[in-house]
Amino acid sequence: MIKQLLDCSVCLQCRGCCRFSEGNSIWVPALSSAEQDSVSKACPGEGVVVGGRLATVPAPEEGLHYCVLFSPSGNSCRLYSRRPLECRLYPFLVNLNPDNGRVFLCLDMNCPFAAEHHKESSFREYAGYLAEYLNSPARLELFRREKRLLQSYPGEMPEFAEIKI
Repeated sequence: MIKQLLDCSVCLQCRGCCRFSEGNSIWVPALSSAEQDSVSKACPGEGVVVGGRLATVPAPEEGLHYCVLFSPSGNSCRLYSRRPLECRLYPFLVNLNPDNGRVFLCLDMNCPFAAEHHKESSFREYAGYLAEYLNSPARLELFRREKRLLQSYPGEMPEFAEIKI
């Protein structure tokens, strides 16, 4: 289990996560094979996984797509306590640099909390904790085995640590 930087009450007040401009956006969380099985078992018959990612559902009134696990009425996740690694890491991302193939722990500055607090020592300390976690033998093996978890996100993002895959 990953220690969390933000209390869920902070995250679930935001109106940013779990919403995507396109149903097949790179921002839709990619899932490991184990996560695909776990999420599918938790929501049987619902088609929650598509192409190794969480499925999305259109929200035409907002011009967006929601994560299939997201409940807009409660601004909450149906599997919050068991959500996938990529969701647990956010606003941090495991980002593959397409120019040199190196992988970094980065911060998505689109997260309002991250944009406001990223220079605080608590962010740097937490980034160090995540880097240690992500560079553990078990996580490195996961990334080597399941390359789809390594994505090249668009935009400029602060790099906190290299993931030595």
